[in-house]
Amino acid sequence: MPRLDIICSLEKYVVDFVITLLDEKKKKILSKGKIIDITRLFYIIQIILINIKNNIYTTLRQIFYTNPKLFINQRNSNKIIGKLTKIIKTSREQINIYNAPKGIIRGNILLKKKKKN
Repeated sequence: MPRLDIICSLEKYVVDFVITLLDEKKKKILSKGKIIDITRLFYIIQIILINIKNNIYTTLRQIFYTNPKLFINQRNSNKIIGKLTKIIKTSREQINIYNAPKGIIRGNILLKKKKKN
């Protein structure tokens, strides 16, 4: 079952952000860097929504490698994820994103020994 509270928080953040952009009184000129950060943010929101709706899990490293040209390095994707978890007041684990060191195995594993003939 998808976590509706997290999905609602993400949707509210996106709507509030778009309304702010459209507000004539707060009209701002966005720099190239800000536009790239916004693109990264919305890209990660999309991944989170897919994770929650399909009950799948993603590592920080996997998120970076889904679009390395956008993120340039993993530090950028990690920073955006950190900002987003603060905005929606939730942990990475609640949005199905985990930090997995190289070589970690998540879930059950069965090893079988080959029989020699």
